[in-house]
Amino acid sequence: MTSPAPITAEPHSDVVPLDLTAWRSWLQDQVDPLWRPGEWSQQAWFFDGDVDNPRTSASKCATTSCWTVMPSRNLLCRHCLDAHRISTLSREEFVATYQRPRRIRTKWGSEREPCALEGPSGRCERPAYSGRICRTHYSRWRRRPDPETTVEEWLAVTTAEPLAARPTCIVRGCFNQRVVTGLCGTHVQRWERDKRAGATRDPEQWARQAATRLLTHQFTLRDLEDPVRWELLYALQQRDARGGIIEPMATRHLTRRLEGVPSLLTVDVASFIERIYQHHNLAALIRESVRSLRRASLSFRGLTPTDADTWDLGWMNLRSPALGGRRSRPGQVDASAIRQPWLREVIKTWATTVSLDSGKFKQVFAACVVASDALHARPSGGQDYTKLRFADMQAVFTAMSRIRRTTDDELASRNHRQQSFGYFMEIVDFGRKTDMLTGMPGSFDRDKTLVLPPEETSEDAAGRAGTCPRVVDTSEPGPGRGRVGGIFYGDEGLLARVQGGRCRAVPVGPESHLRGHRQGSGDQP
Repeated sequence: MTSPAPITAEPHSDVVPLDLTAWRSWLQDQVDPLWRPGEWSQQAWFFDGDVDNPRTSASKCATTSCWTVMPSRNLLCRHCLDAHRISTLSREEFVATYQRPRRIRTKWGSEREPCALEGPSGRCERPAYSGRICRTHYSRWRRRPDPETTVEEWLAVTTAEPLAARPTCIVRGCFNQRVVTGLCGTHVQRWERDKRAGATRDPEQWARQAATRLLTHQFTLRDLEDPVRWELLYALQQRDARGGIIEPMATRHLTRRLEGVPSLLTVDVASFIERIYQHHNLAALIRESVRSLRRASLSFRGLTPTDADTWDLGWMNLRSPALGGRRSRPGQVDASAIRQPWLREVIKTWATTVSLDSGKFKQVFAACVVASDALHARPSGGQDYTKLRFADMQAVFTAMSRIRRTTDDELASRNHRQQSFGYFMEIVDFGRKTDMLTGMPGSFDRDKTLVLPPEETSEDAAGRAGTCPRVVDTSEPGPGRGRVGGIFYGDEGLLARVQGGRCRAVPVGPESHLRGHRQGSGDQP
C-alpha cells in the first residue's frame, strides 16, 4: 500500500577504487581464463561465438543451406528474406528446401575444403584452390604431359606428396592459412581492394586495422585500456554465471564507446543510456556491467553490500520467481532513512540471514522507516535501545496507525496498518532472539491495547460488500419471511443473525430446522 522508503530503478554508488593498479590485479584473480572454451581466447582477448550455443546471441540464418550469421535466432538473412518474398512457399517449407546459389553458398572468409590429394602420409592439409586441389598441386597438374588428363585421373597416378598446413593468417582472429605476405586468400583479396582505394601497402599495418572488422558473432577486448578490459570481462563472466546470454553485437558496440574511459566505475549510466536511444540491449549491458562492478568494488575494499548507505536489492540474495530463483533486477533502498544504528544493524542481519522474497523485504523496510521516524521524534531519538519504554512503543504504534496511501493520501486499510506494526515487531523479536538487543526493556513490546479498532462500515457499504446476504422487510410479512427473536430469515432459507451491528449469514434447512435452531440458540421471541 505505502512505501516511505525510496525505491528507485537504478542504484547509484560512488564506491570507486582509488588504486586502479590494485583494482586490476584483483580483477585478474577473479576472472576465469578458461571461460567459454572454444569461444573465448584469453591470450587474444577475442570472442568467436558458437552459433550453436543457446547461451550466445548469434545463430545461422534459419535457411538450412545458408551460412550467414544473424544476431539472434530464427531470423532470415537479407538474401533469403528477399528470396522468400518472391517465392510461393510458406516459411517452414522455404527454410527447409531453399538452396542458396552455389556462388554464395560458401561462407565468406571461411577456409575451403582440404586439397583432395592423398598419399601414404595422409591427405594434403592445404585448402583447395581449384578443381578440388590446392594451389601448389594445381600448378603441378597444369604442367601435366597430357593436356587431356583430368584432375581425377592425375590424382590417381601422381607421385606428388601431401603438404602440411601453412601458418595462420596474421590478421587477429583469422585462423585461415597464409597464402602470400602473411595473409590468407580472403584477406589478400580485401587488401588488394583496399590498396586500390588508397590503403597502406604494408601488410602488417593493414592486418592490424583489419582486425577491428568483426563478424556478427565476434568481439574483441584487446583494444580497450586497463583496467577497462578486465572490468568488462569480469562483468561478462558474471552475466554468464547468473544464466544471462552473451550478446557479441551489443558487446562490440559497447567497446567502441569506451575509448578513453579510465574505469567503468566512472561511467554515468543515465547519461550513457541517453546517448544510445532505443539500443535496449546495449543499455541493459552497460547497466548490468556497472552494477556488477560496483558490487565487486565493495568486495575489493573488504565491504559487504549492506555496509554502504544505499542497499542494492539485487545484491541481497532475495528470493524471486525470475531466472535462478534470486532477484537480480536493479533497485535500491536508502538505509540512511533508518536513523537508529541499532535498528539498521538488526535489519541488515535479518535481511542477510533469513530467506525472504523481495516484496516482503520492501514491506518490512518501509514499516521500519515509519518506526524510525516515530522514535526519532521522541526526546531521546530512540538512539539507545536500552532506554526505550512503553511510551516509545505507543509512539511507534500511533505512527503506524496513521500510514496513508501514496496514491491518493487516504488512510491505508486497517489490515495494512496493523500488518506494518507486525513487521516492525518481527524485527524487534529477531533482534532479541539473536542477542543483538540484549538489555532492551520488556516494556518495549507488544500489548493488547496496541490493536487498531475495527473499521466502521455504514449500512449501505455493508450491503454492497455482501456482509448481510439478504435484507428482509419485516413490516410486511410474506411467505417464507419472518422474524424469530433476533434472527431474520428470507425466501432462500438464509438466516441473518444480528451481532454487534453486523449481520452473519447462517444457512438453514426446512422450517422444522428453523424451529430447532431457535430452541438451541436461546433466541426467544
